[in-house]
Amino acid sequence: MTNTTPGDGNREAHVQVLTAEVRTLVVGSRQVTMSVYNQLDAVPPGSIEPFGRVNPKDANEKWMFVVGRHVASGVLVRSSVHRLPESLEDWHWESLKNAFDGFGGLTRQELSAVVEQWSALPLIVLAGLR
Repeated sequence: MTNTTPGDGNREAHVQVLTAEVRTLVVGSRQVTMSVYNQLDAVPPGSIEPFGRVNPKDANEKWMFVVGRHVASGVLVRSSVHRLPESLEDWHWESLKNAFDGFGGLTRQELSAVVEQWSALPLIVLAGLR
């Protein structure tokens, strides 16, 4: 097919086939659902070996969420971190530290490194019920 729009010259139109990889989390033979994810224990960012990022339905966009294996016990857990820990005002940082058990003792700089590492993780799509 040739495009003959005035002023554009002749260009060939073509169909391009793209593919996408969808990653899911499976335990045994069952796919993990968002409901199961929400029931997992939450651990500090330094206590998880993340499998990938997840996007919980009603999540605050300022936070990044992952699912993975607890470093000490090996059980399936979840964790989260503020996407921009170094940009937080001191009072907000202290408030979050208190609310999240001190982020496992990690500093703002260490949490920034976690954000960078987690950003590179693949997105895991959790199953949902219709």
